[in-house]
Amino acid sequence: MNVFFKNKDFQKLVLNSLLSTMGDSLYYIALMTYASQLPKANLGISIVSFSESLPTMFGLFIGSYADASRNRSQKMIGSTLLRSLLYFIVGILIGFDASLMILTVIAILNFLSDVIGNYSEALGSPFLPLIVPKNELEEAQGLRGSIAQTVRIAANFLGSALIGILSFRLLAWINSAAFLLTILILLSLRSLFRSLEEKHLQRTEKISMSLFFRQIKTAIMNIIQNRPLFKLLMIFAIVNAIFMTITPLFSMLLAQYPDMVIKNFPFTLALLQGMVAIGSIVGGVIGVNVLKNYTLYQLNPFISILAVLLLSFMYLQETWLILTTFLFLGFLIGVANPKLNAAILTIIPLNQLGTISGGMSMILMSLPPLFILIFSGIVTAFSIQTALICLGMVSLGLLGITYHSRHTTY
Repeated sequence: MNVFFKNKDFQKLVLNSLLSTMGDSLYYIALMTYASQLPKANLGISIVSFSESLPTMFGLFIGSYADASRNRSQKMIGSTLLRSLLYFIVGILIGFDASLMILTVIAILNFLSDVIGNYSEALGSPFLPLIVPKNELEEAQGLRGSIAQTVRIAANFLGSALIGILSFRLLAWINSAAFLLTILILLSLRSLFRSLEEKHLQRTEKISMSLFFRQIKTAIMNIIQNRPLFKLLMIFAIVNAIFMTITPLFSMLLAQYPDMVIKNFPFTLALLQGMVAIGSIVGGVIGVNVLKNYTLYQLNPFISILAVLLLSFMYLQETWLILTTFLFLGFLIGVANPKLNAAILTIIPLNQLGTISGGMSMILMSLPPLFILIFSGIVTAFSIQTALICLGMVSLGLLGITYHSRHTTY
C-alpha cells in the first residue's frame, strides 16, 4: 500500500480507472435488470450479454491503434467525454416505454462506450511504468487489480440497491457524471502525460492494417503448429467461454423463474458476480500457493466437474447451490490463470512471444461472444433447459479431454 499513499500521480491513475470501472459495473446490473423486465426477457438478456462480451474481440485492434496514437492525454480526455455523452443519450432513450428496439439501441451505445473505454485504457497503460518506480511496479499492478476487483463487487451491489430507489434514466446520468469526474482527473495529469509521452513514447500514427493482419495470421499459424500450446489454449478458451456463458443463462433463469430470486433480480445477479470475484481473488492470492504442485491439466478436470455441477444445479433451479459452486469455480480459475501465464512463457520461444501473444488473445477472446450467441439462440429456439443440457455436454467433453491429458507436466 506504500506505493499508493506516497505516489499522488499513481493515486490519480487508480482513481481514474476505478471511476470508469464503477460506472461500467453499476450499469451492467441496471441493463440486465431492464432486459429481464421485457416481455421477451431471454432475448433482451442475450442482447445485453452479447454487447458486453463483444468488445473483447476488438482488443488487439484497439491496442495496436492506441500504440500508434499521438497526443494520448488529449485523446483520453476526448474519449472519456464521448463516453459521458453516450450515457447521457442512454438516459434519454431508457426513459421511453421499454421495448426490445430501445434496448437494442442502448446495447449498441453501451458497446461503443466499452470499445472507447478500452481504447482510453490502452492509451493510458504505458504511463504506469513511467509513473511508478521499477522496484514498486509489481506491487502497484497487484494493488490496482485488487482495488478494481473490490470496486467491481461494491458497484454491483450498489447498483442493485439503487435500482430499487432510482430510475434507469437517473442511473444512466449518474454514470455519465462519473465519466465527467474522470475528465477532471485526466486534466490534472495532462501536463505530466505530455511530458512523459515526449520523452519515452514513440510518436507515430502510421498504421498498416495489411501488416497488422499478416502478423495476426502468422501468430495464429505459429500457435497451430505448436501442438502443446494450441491444445492448452483451446482448452482454456472453451473454459473461458463456458464461464462467461453461464451468467446470461443464470439471468434468464431468474427472469423465467422468480422463485429462484434472492431479495430481487439485481441483488441476486450482484451476488453471483460477487461470488465469482471473491473466489477469483482468494484463488489468485492464496490458492496459487496451496495448489502450487498441481499442473494446469490436473486442475482442469476439477474445473470441468464444477461446471457440470453448476449447470446441473441451474437445471434444478437451486440458487444457493449455484452461488456456492460459482464461488469454488471462481477460486479454481483464480488459481489457473497465473499457471496458464507461466506455462505460456515456458512453451513459447522468447523471440516469438510478442507476435504469438496477439494470436492467443484473438483466440481466447473470440469464443465467449460466439458461445453466448449460440446458446442464447438455443434458448430462443428451444428452451433454457435445452441450452443447459447442451452446455453441460460441452463441459463433459472438456472433462474427457483434460482427464486424458492429466499427466502433462504443465
